[in-house]
Amino acid sequence: MSPASLEQLAARLDDAARERREVDPLTPQHAFSLEQAYLIQRASIARRHARGERAVGIKLGFTSRAKMVQMGVDSLIWGLLTDAMLREEGAAVEHDRRRRAGPGGATQTGGGMSPASLEQLAARLDDAARERREVDPLTPQHAFSLEQAYLIQRASIARRHARGERAVGIKLGFTSRAKMVQMGVDSLIWGLLTDAMLREEGAAVDLGDFIHPRVEPEICYLTRRPIDRPLTLLEAGSYLEAAAPAMEIIDSRYRNFKFTLEDVVADNCSSSALVVGAFTSDFASLANRGVAMRFDGQPVQLGSTGAILGNPLRSVVQASRLLAGSGLVLPAGSLIMAGAATAAEALRPGLHVSTDIGGLGRVEFFTGAAQ
Repeated sequence: MSPASLEQLAARLDDAARERREVDPLTPQHAFSLEQAYLIQRASIARRHARGERAVGIKLGFTSRAKMVQMGVDSLIWGLLTDAMLREEGAAVEHDRRRRAGPGGATQTGGGMSPASLEQLAARLDDAARERREVDPLTPQHAFSLEQAYLIQRASIARRHARGERAVGIKLGFTSRAKMVQMGVDSLIWGLLTDAMLREEGAAVDLGDFIHPRVEPEICYLTRRPIDRPLTLLEAGSYLEAAAPAMEIIDSRYRNFKFTLEDVVADNCSSSALVVGAFTSDFASLANRGVAMRFDGQPVQLGSTGAILGNPLRSVVQASRLLAGSGLVLPAGSLIMAGAATAAEALRPGLHVSTDIGGLGRVEFFTGAAQ
């Protein structure tokens, strides 16, 4: 067969793979040799590379001697791998196009609000946070999609930036697989962090800054390099500088902490403040470390870092995909709050709050006495 004919067959197979559809075998209509079959394979993979996929390795087949004899060959066959073929270990592999928890997902649900209307909702949430007052959930009166919820979130955070707050990183939510299933999503949700959310470790936190605050134990990563593309689990560690025990103070702006998925995303995933302990560069084995959160020395939540997607490093992988899907780059020196290792606990005045994470150490703060 001519090179042009081989290229046409490569295009047919590549199109079938992209469109998830079957085609008839090639050889009944097109006679080509095994050598030419590899040329078709390479041409098909070259089309993937042209779309931005990166080569990551090779795969081998016919590694059974019996299979070689059956197929009449005396050596293995092999194929080429790209980064788009990698799936996260321990995570769900999609069989359909379910709604995704963030911009850039395969599908989104409903919503047709104008940019001006979305800006008004962002202002409502931002004002509620600044004035420490509850508001009713948005979705009963305003139908917007999950994608639009993220636009509301960004507009709300943009108002903070306009007041002088600086971006310092991102936070992840729904890092429990059970929570994803419960909310009908196949990826995490995420919010944006600013420097005004940082609280000093070991110091007093003024509960007057919040509406109905709760606290949850987490791991905080510090990035070493800009995260500018989707990462694999094998790559994620090389993009990180250090990790630290941390606690996030969540504080929904909605009345009675009640909301839909779209509501909580619009509200920056309830993020309000964070307390970060000492960073360490020894964070290679955090997949199943004990977590103990205590109030006045008494355990209130016990768990494991394994509750964070089975391995907190998977949160970094998920974060890279969400960022890439939104066209954003996370700069070096940014924080990634990897998600809660246990359920949250309501805060009250006069507490000493601490979290110990095996292999990372302790983080603590105090809540101010009642006024």
